[in-house]
Amino acid sequence: MLGYDLFDAPDQALWCFEMRDRINPLIRLGSELQLNIIELRKADRLVCAGKVPNQPGYVTTPLAAWVLYFEHWKEENIMNQIAYPPVKEALKQLTALSKDEETRRLADMRERALMAERTEIDAAEARGELRGKTLGAMETKQEILRSLIQSGMSEAQARAIVDM
Repeated sequence: MLGYDLFDAPDQALWCFEMRDRINPLIRLGSELQLNIIELRKADRLVCAGKVPNQPGYVTTPLAAWVLYFEHWKEENIMNQIAYPPVKEALKQLTALSKDEETRRLADMRERALMAERTEIDAAEARGELRGKTLGAMETKQEILRSLIQSGMSEAQARAIVDM
């Protein structure tokens, strides 16, 4: 399950990939080794399209129920519409875990650690970009300096132009 759209197809959210032999594509592995990808945001849009809570047909399939659970677990009015027993059980367990203070504390610590990690990664990427731009600018200055000297200008004159 992905929290983002991986493929460009706007009307497909469930992808099923099977494994086949490269040389003999008629030979394929069974469904046990399929790769199933669900793009949750797209699936949510397709599942809920034209359907209104408290109306018949709002959640019609187990997949739709799971998509709604993962995308709208905080929205009680939507969760009340789900009748699929495994999702109802998952919601009950989530509610029980949410009431446990130690579990909430650990979840909060984990969330903060993930946010700190993301901040560190973003800062490292920004430093890398700055370093790359700086090195690129230095290399460009060196290339201009070489070019000016090759065209017959003295090194002192060329450096004066490059350092402007």
